[in-house]
This record gives sequence, structure tokens and C-alpha cells, in this order.
Amino acid sequence: MKRVISIIATLTVVTVGIIYALDPYIDLEQWVNYKAKELVTKHNDNNKKRGSQNDKSTPDHKAPVVIPGSPLIKHYDNQLCSAWAELPQIVSGENLVHKTYFTTLSDGSRIRNYSICYDKSKMVSLWVAYPLHKIYTTPKIDRTDAWAYDDAVTAYGEGGYDIIRYEYTEPQIPQHLQPNVKAGGFNDGENRQLDRGHMLPSASRYNSWMTNAQTFYATNIFPQNARLNQQNWAKLEDCTRASICSDTLYVVVGTLFENSTTFVSRGRHITRPSHCYKLLLRTKSGESGKSIAEITDADELMAIGFLYENSSKGNVEPSKAVVSIAEVESRCGVKFFPNINPAIEKEVKEQKNITLWRAFK
Repeated sequence: MKRVISIIATLTVVTVGIIYALDPYIDLEQWVNYKAKELVTKHNDNNKKRGSQNDKSTPDHKAPVVIPGSPLIKHYDNQLCSAWAELPQIVSGENLVHKTYFTTLSDGSRIRNYSICYDKSKMVSLWVAYPLHKIYTTPKIDRTDAWAYDDAVTAYGEGGYDIIRYEYTEPQIPQHLQPNVKAGGFNDGENRQLDRGHMLPSASRYNSWMTNAQTFYATNIFPQNARLNQQNWAKLEDCTRASICSDTLYVVVGTLFENSTTFVSRGRHITRPSHCYKLLLRTKSGESGKSIAEITDADELMAIGFLYENSSKGNVEPSKAVVSIAEVESRCGVKFFPNINPAIEKEVKEQKNITLWRAFK
């Protein structure tokens, strides 16, 4: 292999010399770059052909059919769009940053990944809102574990992953106002039994490297009780994914700060949430083809909430953590799912019938 590369390199040098002798005014750098891209493209095409011949199980990454309410509707990387059913009502604040991360799926589609309301003073997001649909979870790739500050571009590297660069998007969040999750968890210097808890779970974004890697941004992580994170919160995440339907499932995960304490982790003052919650909204049939805003009958929608104390004591079964969306709204002062028709909003937000959610049985 090394001999082949050496021969190719020699031929390239000779070719460049001949071309330059014939035309000394040619832009050699441009020509070499062009030829390098041409060779890489040809190499990749050959690999694809070999792969399709040798691996009959290679998934067919065709774009899924777009239905009303599908998260595939493009918005050209607008930061926030009021048409997104998962997005809570935006409330301004001196330390609050509202931001959306966009991703590219394995089929080349450019769509939103998730949105945040990040509190720079607490170094924790107050909420993370995202659509959940099978286009985000398939095909299944490996978990990236690409812990990083937000806007990091990462890729496979030796023994893990590498941070290639940062492509900063607006509004920017200074890195010194984010937890240093790449360096490890929140337990440095003192054993607090805190995990790096995901708000949007890694396993809910397995379609492409970028889609999954963005779930490891510091702005999607909060200090979460280890037992809760690894046990019943993980069970809640599994049941949520099992509730995916043909229509989109809309999810908001958030934090509450009631009698919360601040601690120091790697030189940064971080506020530990007293509670964490998850809110779900979808159509009851799961295949209505309607957006949330189009629905005028409360019986066509399913809504439920789960609220946990962020401690070992709060590590309870999802069925024991059930609350209504209205209850969470009253405790955190945020209006969720504002696209619900006002005529049915109250009835929908007071729902908490877990029997309707078969995955939780």
C-alpha cells in the first residue's frame, strides 16, 4: 500500500512539473486541489460500489415521505419558528438564551434537532424542546459520546472522537458560561453523586453523527442525580421513544429550581436543579396527518407530564411521577405547547391518563 502511494505521489509531482513547464501561469494550488477532490470523489464512489456489492444489508437512506406536522419541513435554519409545536412560549430574560441546533440527516435532509432556553447564570437549560419521530432514530448509529461545548464540530478519532473546529451559530453562548462536560462529570473535588444528565437523550438521535453528537453539547446537559439518571429516568426515556407514531411526538424536558443549591465544578458555579420534568404531546391516533394547530377536538390529542425530584428519593417509577402539563406550567411559569387550539387547551393540558400511553404499562 505504501509503495502504491509513493508511486502515485511521484507521478503527481512529475505531472505538475510538466504542466507548469507548458503553462507557467497556471494556478497550481487550484489545480492540485481540484485533482485531489476528483480522486477522493472517485475513491468514495468505488467504496460505495464495493459496499453495495458486498453488504446486502446496507440501509437504503431514502428521504421519508413528508406528512403534515412532520419535522422534515425546512425553515432554512431560522433560530426559532412559532410553527414548531414543541416550542414553549418564549419569555425574555437578562440571562436567558433561546437557540435552535440544526442537523443534517443521513439522507442529506437539513432539519432542526432541538431548541433550548439556556440560563447563563445557572449554566443549565431551563428547558429543551424537540420533535421525536423515527427519522431521528433510524438508521441506528453508535453513540458518539462527543462531549463538548455547543457548536462543536466533531468526528471519529483515535480512541474516541476529536473536536475538529467550532462553527459558531447565533446567538452565541460563551464557553466559560457552559459546564466543562468534556472534562468529565460534575463530581470533581467532591462526591455529589451527579451524572451528566441528557435533556434530549442520545438514544433519541441515532440517525447521523452530527444528530447524535449535538446531544452531547453542554447546553443539553444538567447535573442529575446518578441513580435517577441511570434507573427510572432512563426507563422514562425508553417509554417515550416507544411512544413514537407516524405523526410527530412533541417533547419538552426541563428543570425546576426550588430551594436549589449552587456548587463549583471545574472552577464554574453551577446551580443544581431541584426537579426535572418531561412533557409529551401527540395525536391519539398517531396517524392523523394533522399538525397540532389544526386539531379542534381535545379527544384527538394525548398529553401527559412526569415530574421528578432530582435526588435518590425522587427515583420512582414513571407511573408515580405523573403530573399534568398544567401543573408544571403553574410551578415554572412557562406556557407549553402554545399551538394547541385555545378552545381545547385547558382540557388537553389537564390530561394525565397514563393508561392511554401503552408504552408506560
